[in-house]
Amino acid sequence: MRSKTMSFASELFPSTAYTFTGEETEFILSEITDRIKSDIHVNEMKQLKSVELADKLVTTSR
Repeated sequence: MRSKTMSFASELFPSTAYTFTGEETEFILSEITDRIKSDIHVNEMKQLKSVELADKLVTTSR
């Protein structure tokens, strides 16, 4: 049985088309999801550090 494929053709270059198997599509989506989750985690940690620094500044200025 042939695996399902997902095709992507660039609008700027219609002659260029990429075909991915279902497994490749799942892998690509998984990679994108992991990177987004990592970016969100990094941003949350930066926010936490900013809040901690602001809290220290307020505490020491009193």
